Amino acid sequence: SAFSKSIEAFDVNSRMNKIAYAVRDGRESFLIVEGFSNSDQFTPSIPRIQLAQAKSLNERLAARRLIEDREAREKVVEAKPMPTALEKPIVVIDTTSKNTSTSIDLKRLSFESKKGIDTDNYTFDSLPNPTLARENSNIGSSNKVNLLETFRKQSLQKKVSGPRPMDEQFFINHVNTRFVVDPLRGFGINLTGKITDLLDNHSFHGGVMTTLDFRSGGDLFFEYEYLKSRVDFKGRFDRRTIQFRDGNIPVQKYVLTKIEAGFSYPINPNAKVSIAPFVAKTQYFNLNPDSLIFGINPDQNRLDINYIGGRAEFVFDRTEQLGLYTQAGFKGKIGYANYAALSNSGRSFSNFYVDFRNYQRIHKNIIFASRLYVGSFMGNNPQTYLVGGMDNWLFNDFYQPPSNRPEKSPVINPNWVENSNILFADFVDLRGYNYDEIRGRNVITFTSELRIPLFSYLTRGNITSNFIRNFQLVGFYDVGSAWNDFAPWEKVNDQNTEVINTEGSPFTIVLNNFNNPWLQSYGAGLRTVLLNYYVKFDVARPMRNYETEDLKFYVTLGFNF
Repeated sequence: SAFSKSIEAFDVNSRMNKIAYAVRDGRESFLIVEGFSNSDQFTPSIPRIQLAQAKSLNERLAARRLIEDREAREKVVEAKPMPTALEKPIVVIDTTSKNTSTSIDLKRLSFESKKGIDTDNYTFDSLPNPTLARENSNIGSSNKVNLLETFRKQSLQKKVSGPRPMDEQFFINHVNTRFVVDPLRGFGINLTGKITDLLDNHSFHGGVMTTLDFRSGGDLFFEYEYLKSRVDFKGRFDRRTIQFRDGNIPVQKYVLTKIEAGFSYPINPNAKVSIAPFVAKTQYFNLNPDSLIFGINPDQNRLDINYIGGRAEFVFDRTEQLGLYTQAGFKGKIGYANYAALSNSGRSFSNFYVDFRNYQRIHKNIIFASRLYVGSFMGNNPQTYLVGGMDNWLFNDFYQPPSNRPEKSPVINPNWVENSNILFADFVDLRGYNYDEIRGRNVITFTSELRIPLFSYLTRGNITSNFIRNFQLVGFYDVGSAWNDFAPWEKVNDQNTEVINTEGSPFTIVLNNFNNPWLQSYGAGLRTVLLNYYVKFDVARPMRNYETEDLKFYVTLGFNF
């Protein structure tokens, strides 16, 4: 049971002191032959086994003694001469008559009770004191070696010790390195690791992410979990840094630091409730030397905001793993988070979100996956959902609104004013469109995929190639929308109504453009493991205002949902 791999078969050869066993590693089997010591490395034998061994030794010694006595008498008769008058007859001295017992004392190995063993009130036989046995052996003058006594002396030296307190033993659970593509900071590398103890009572999880230019920022987190009790405890530290540059000149730097203490209570094996109070701090640094000199508002040079809040979440998971990136079942979570600004109440906000995911098995390992995501920001300073694109999208691009129709977005900041809300901007996937295609403090998206693992579905045997075993064909359909005030299912909504204000003009224009508030797309894609990275290739056909647009190509890294 100490092996991490499955043992299929084994054989032991005591004559050669060899052991051979077959182990399975993934889909391959290996045959291993090792040597081992045949010495007794276990606890002393029980009295029953010692008694059987003593009987066997006694029989062999008695038979050998009879043979030796008979041979000795024959030799004495042959060598005995006729006595003369001057010679005295040879007197044979019996040196064994005083020792009436055999060299092996069977009584010392017998049970104390002659009536047998009382199974209702069983007591263990007491072992003789080795000190007394040594003293008794020195009293006799016989030079004979008692083999059983020697055996017993050796067996008495092997005693079971314990129990004793278990020492905490930690081992590395995993160390992962992967590439990430951040929409705001660009291409980077992420290193994470986890250390747990032998019983999984304590867990340490940490990681660091940095961009490859080492100038656009990075992430750092450390997490500790105590899982021994019914209520799980978690402490977490997060630090996120974003730095913007105007060409080669750094202009702005934003930092989010957060410390969280969480408690989780499992309702059943598939559901849990968690509560996590936290403290957070956002920092804004103006790195532009010109604005530092000529700036009038101090908040545009340096601004710190302290938050206190908490997060409550309900998680339900009844999925089962069918493969490396394949699962079946249903899981979801409902959560609420609140950020209360201590120094400036106008910066307070809260967030409510719902995330449901269902994986329906069609046949064997063909899965129809669907996801519904709903989110809403509230409060004095509601944040923004940015809908469009995919997570870890290589060669990504942002939506550029028409120059005569500027749109307010946290990622659009041409005047380089303080914009700490960029730290809380939430990107939501929607294939067929660029990042920040539409935005709002409310969002709803629905995604569906038909996942067909082509080769593993058609093959019954083992597939050793990661590329072929995880190869999937995917067909998908995505739809979603975002809004601030009027939902997309209303006749007048944020997407089909446009308000135009011209600076210096006393008139305000309200324009109904009859746009469809729902962005849709459909397409197909491939999934596989390439160079130990899960890579996705997707081709999407967007549909805007009931009309299809040009194809959009995506190359992304990692598992989406």
